Amino acid sequence: MTKRRKILLFSVLLSASVYQAGWARINLLEPWFPGQDTKIAEETSSQFIASFISGDELWELPLQYSIVPGPKYEIGARWSLKSVAGRAGISDILLGAKFKLMDETSSKPSIIGETALSLPSGDYTRGLGTGGIGLLLNWALEKKLRRYTGYLGLGIQLNTENPDRVQQGNTFFYHFGASWPYRELFRLHAEFKGFMHSPLKAQGVSVGSTVQEFYLAPGLNYKLDARHTLSCSVLIGMTPESDRLGLIASINF
Repeated sequence: MTKRRKILLFSVLLSASVYQAGWARINLLEPWFPGQDTKIAEETSSQFIASFISGDELWELPLQYSIVPGPKYEIGARWSLKSVAGRAGISDILLGAKFKLMDETSSKPSIIGETALSLPSGDYTRGLGTGGIGLLLNWALEKKLRRYTGYLGLGIQLNTENPDRVQQGNTFFYHFGASWPYRELFRLHAEFKGFMHSPLKAQGVSVGSTVQEFYLAPGLNYKLDARHTLSCSVLIGMTPESDRLGLIASINF
């Protein structure tokens, strides 16, 4: 991170969502969305999600596609055009899946597992990718208590070396929070998100130190009509390494 003196930063996430037959999403493909989604559509369906992301020396145009072949799992992919510090190109591609492990009951939470594979399609010499293969794993649970829904997610990304024998640091990430309905069209979120990056390795030798990102992330969903939902979240950095300021706008179709 280049601007460590920034302690209070904020990132606005804005998304307009169109869902089909009980729309749901793969959380690993976009970790900055407010809240989490443990649902999987009961009917076969598919969707695209087109986004615009803007941040500190970054802009990105990601496109996601997901399909629900059956009631217990969902598969999808994410790829983007991006620019980092003025260097533009395509990103690494993410191929992901979500699996329903346990349905929610009166006494038990709903539990899902997610996995994704990051393939090195971006030019790592220009900062557009890792240059290696990445394996992502995520586990999440959700439980409704009266009008409130509590949720928790834990995940990790493991990276391999690129052709120059540089391995980007592995990342442990997590989030926890709660959501609740407000009036008829709103759902509010109170959430924390964290990312812990281990040092990168050059030819097997660690370089640098562990980086801790931690955010307070209040957000909301606003139901525009039966097919569209507007979502937004403000991310407030709680550590000097939390150097993110940006905007994401998404539409599903």
